[in-house]
Amino acid sequence: MVRSLDPMQRLIRELQELQSRVKALETTPRLQNSSIDRGSLKVLSDEGLIIGAEGSGSGSARVYGLLLVDGQLRIIGAAELTGTLEVNDDGSISLGGVTLTGDNIDVDGSGTVTVGGITITPSVNGGSVEFGDGRAIHAGSGYLGMYNDADRFIVFNSSGVTVYAEGRSLQITSSGIRFSGLPTTPLSSAPSGAFVGAVISDGSGYLSRVVV
Repeated sequence: MVRSLDPMQRLIRELQELQSRVKALETTPRLQNSSIDRGSLKVLSDEGLIIGAEGSGSGSARVYGLLLVDGQLRIIGAAELTGTLEVNDDGSISLGGVTLTGDNIDVDGSGTVTVGGITITPSVNGGSVEFGDGRAIHAGSGYLGMYNDADRFIVFNSSGVTVYAEGRSLQITSSGIRFSGLPTTPLSSAPSGAFVGAVISDGSGYLSRVVV
């Protein structure tokens, strides 16, 4: 014969079972191993969804599938992209004053572009490319200069081309060729037939001007 519990005993047993279930819920980490099979999770607070402790560097988020951002995406800190980045609309990426298109990098204002040890500055000397150690290319008003250092450089302008080195220069224009800073050779040491003002070449091909 099965004895049935009286109502009071049944109530006590149910309360004990309920207490055990509540205790299990209290001691189990919230949302651990939980999942949403249907519907969605909506967070409406200004604090949003927080993962990890601030300043601890712990916590992570992983998305398998598609992440849709309808609004602004702000990244504070370093970001690493593995794979491809697709940009729709006009196909360009704008970062402040820098715009990346299919085959161009546009820098607004007086910004610079640095690639390794090479710096491109559009606002200096009409636009310049610096290679370090004094080596540079300047595109000034009406000229283009290629510099190895302050003593050796080449300048292109509307008149022609001038090569400068060690205090000497060679200028080539439509009017002719001009030498400046040529070494001199006394007439007494010049080859037979030379005259004052003549330009002569020695056995090594170096030029000099005949003087008195």
